[in-house]
Amino acid sequence: MKRKNKILITVVAVLLAISFTYLWFENFVIYSTEEVDMHLKVTEGYMVGVNTRTDALYFGKVRKGGLSTRKIILDNYDENPHFVQIRTFGDLSKWVYVSDNNFVLPSNESKNVSVSCDVPIDADVGNYTGKLQVVYFNI
Repeated sequence: MKRKNKILITVVAVLLAISFTYLWFENFVIYSTEEVDMHLKVTEGYMVGVNTRTDALYFGKVRKGGLSTRKIILDNYDENPHFVQIRTFGDLSKWVYVSDNNFVLPSNESKNVSVSCDVPIDADVGNYTGKLQVVYFNI
């Protein structure tokens, strides 16, 4: 009987710790998160394609060994400064880099950040996708 009570208390304690940690991170550490889709078409030769739509980061058609850059504007309309971290996921993540990352964005300010996709010379022709995630942390 005592052993069952110890196991039950341990399980409840672990669940409470996990719940508390999740709520703390969601409500106190991370202020907000934005995600944007990224798209790129790798081509052969010197074909260039441009897409100016703003619903995602479209790097367009880029030849093997080529480079495409888009600019994004990060805004902080909050009364507090935030630490900003930019992350990438998906097929494009290993080719994408940003001009500035891991910085403090002061209250009521904006920052221009270049997002570049550097296609390796040995990349396969085809369509590639990914996600760019911007995380605003409370500081």
